[in-house]
Amino acid sequence: MLALLDCLDDYLAVSNTNVHLRAMLGKTSQVMVPMPPEFRWGRKGDESVWFPGTTLHRQLPGGNWSTALAQLARALNLK
Repeated sequence: MLALLDCLDDYLAVSNTNVHLRAMLGKTSQVMVPMPPEFRWGRKGDESVWFPGTTLHRQLPGGNWSTALAQLARALNLK
Protein backbone atom coordinates (compact mmCIF):
# COMPACT_ATOMS: atom_id res chain seq x y z
CA MET A 1 0.00 0.00 0.00
CA LEU A 2 2.87 2.36 0.75
CA ALA A 3 4.24 1.93 -2.78
CA LEU A 4 0.85 2.65 -4.34
CA LEU A 5 0.21 5.70 -2.16
CA ASP A 6 3.69 6.99 -2.98
CA CYS A 7 2.84 6.98 -6.71
CA LEU A 8 -0.21 9.22 -6.35
CA ASP A 9 0.02 12.98 -6.94
CA ASP A 10 -2.73 13.65 -4.40
CA TYR A 11 -5.10 11.64 -2.26
CA LEU A 12 -8.69 12.48 -1.37
CA ALA A 13 -10.35 10.59 1.46
CA VAL A 14 -12.32 10.59 4.63
CA SER A 15 -10.23 9.87 7.72
CA ASN A 16 -8.60 6.50 7.16
CA THR A 17 -5.34 4.62 7.51
CA ASN A 18 -4.12 5.69 4.07
CA VAL A 19 -4.06 9.33 5.17
CA HIS A 20 -1.69 8.30 7.98
CA LEU A 21 0.48 6.31 5.56
CA ARG A 22 0.69 9.21 3.10
CA ALA A 23 1.73 11.54 5.91
CA MET A 24 4.42 9.07 6.92
CA LEU A 25 5.74 9.27 3.34
CA GLY A 26 5.74 13.07 3.52
CA LYS A 27 2.87 13.24 1.00
CA THR A 28 -0.17 15.47 1.20
CA SER A 29 -3.84 14.51 1.26
CA GLN A 30 -7.24 16.18 1.06
CA VAL A 31 -9.45 14.96 3.91
CA MET A 32 -13.21 15.35 4.25
CA VAL A 33 -13.90 15.85 7.97
CA PRO A 34 -17.42 15.20 9.28
CA MET A 35 -19.06 17.17 12.08
CA PRO A 36 -18.30 16.52 14.89
CA PRO A 37 -14.65 15.88 13.99
CA GLU A 38 -12.47 13.16 15.48
CA PHE A 39 -9.89 14.43 17.99
CA ARG A 40 -7.03 14.12 15.49
CA TRP A 41 -8.55 16.74 13.17
CA GLY A 42 -9.23 19.31 15.88
CA ARG A 43 -12.28 21.52 16.16
CA LYS A 44 -11.27 24.13 13.57
CA GLY A 45 -8.72 25.02 10.93
CA ASP A 46 -8.01 23.82 7.42
CA GLU A 47 -4.71 22.01 8.01
CA SER A 48 -3.91 19.08 10.27
CA VAL A 49 -1.58 19.77 13.18
CA TRP A 50 -0.56 16.09 13.12
CA PHE A 51 0.00 15.75 9.37
CA PRO A 52 1.60 18.89 7.87
CA GLY A 53 0.34 19.61 4.36
CA THR A 54 -2.85 17.63 4.86
CA THR A 55 -5.75 19.88 3.94
CA LEU A 56 -9.01 19.52 5.84
CA HIS A 57 -12.41 20.18 4.27
CA ARG A 58 -14.93 20.40 7.11
CA GLN A 59 -18.62 19.59 7.12
CA LEU A 60 -20.74 22.40 8.56
CA PRO A 61 -23.10 21.86 11.49
CA GLY A 62 -26.38 20.33 10.42
CA GLY A 63 -24.76 17.98 7.92
CA ASN A 64 -24.06 20.58 5.21
CA TRP A 65 -21.17 19.59 2.93
CA SER A 66 -21.60 22.38 0.33
CA THR A 67 -18.78 24.62 1.63
CA ALA A 68 -16.38 21.69 2.06
CA LEU A 69 -17.12 20.42 -1.45
CA ALA A 70 -16.65 23.90 -2.95
CA GLN A 71 -13.28 24.21 -1.16
CA LEU A 72 -12.27 20.78 -2.42
CA ALA A 73 -13.27 21.66 -5.99
CA ARG A 74 -11.08 24.80 -5.81
CA ALA A 75 -8.20 22.79 -4.37
CA LEU A 76 -8.49 20.31 -7.23
CA ASN A 77 -8.91 23.12 -9.79
CA LEU A 78 -12.40 21.90 -10.71
CA LYS A 79 -14.08 25.24 -9.94
